[in-house]
Amino acid sequence: MSNRWVALCSAFALVLAAVCPAYGLPPASPKRDGPEQAAVRKVLDRYMIALNTVLAGDADPMKDVWSHADDITYMGPTGTVLNGWKEIEKSWEFQAGRKLGGKCQGSDISIFAGKDLAVVVYLEKGNLNLKGQPVDFSIRGTTTFRLEEGNWKVIGHHTDIIPALAK
Repeated sequence: MSNRWVALCSAFALVLAAVCPAYGLPPASPKRDGPEQAAVRKVLDRYMIALNTVLAGDADPMKDVWSHADDITYMGPTGTVLNGWKEIEKSWEFQAGRKLGGKCQGSDISIFAGKDLAVVVYLEKGNLNLKGQPVDFSIRGTTTFRLEEGNWKVIGHHTDIIPALAK
């Protein structure tokens, strides 16, 4: 690679870094510690508690942590893609009705948060009971939060598929 090409690419990167904040675009490296991250961590903890409550048979806490907007998405461990609160709410009610038991916890958590949007990537590890058979899982999860009327709400959740649930 020529020195001129390296210099040109370096100059472009510097201009881009200087211009992006001026246009309201996020910086290349989002902050990983601060008040937004602490607030998002609290709602992520509530989300994980709600998920375990769903496994026990109650969807109500999950309904509290999710946005009820039409522009939200859920792609859970069964492999389905759901859009809008009406579809997602039905899914959580169905899952709670299955009373799969077990538990789920997050690990290896990374939080990237701005003023009104946050993305959390982590591993979901746990177990559940499917037709009397124990199922252990360790899947990747990504949850996106949006600040709505002063409260962080889930607007997107995506996980790997748990094959036993996708059948």
